[in-house]
Amino acid sequence: LETSLKDYFVILNDLPPFMQEKVTLFIKRKILSQVPFFHNMPERVLSALAAVTQQVLVPPNENIITAGEIGNEMYFIGQGVVEVIITNNKAEEITVATLQGGSWFGEIALLRHTQRTASVRTVTACSCFKLVKDDLLGIFKIFPNIEEQL
Repeated sequence: LETSLKDYFVILNDLPPFMQEKVTLFIKRKILSQVPFFHNMPERVLSALAAVTQQVLVPPNENIITAGEIGNEMYFIGQGVVEVIITNNKAEEITVATLQGGSWFGEIALLRHTQRTASVRTVTACSCFKLVKDDLLGIFKIFPNIEEQL
């Protein structure tokens, strides 16, 4: 998925704005459909989720989320590389995972009101898509039976 997404992002810059929007929605739906709890969602639900998902561009070496904060959104990596970092009892940072295009993180924030358990920091510049809890709740109002599937 990472390679095909890189190709889309290269092509995207050369397209007229209306086509950029259509391609971006396609990319969002593709990424969303890879997430296990969105995997079997009807196309109309994926399209609605894609429409409310916001693109976020993050430079290298910047936290996207920080451990201890209350989460309100999850992120999908379109392009780039991030590290998932925890702090041990000696206040040392430990990288527990490296994620790239097609991966996601922060999904617990959509389902529970709880603190983040890890920080996620960019290694490279990243193009991510953010799904905010309030937007997901709005989708539940439109498609009430979908909430049960999550």
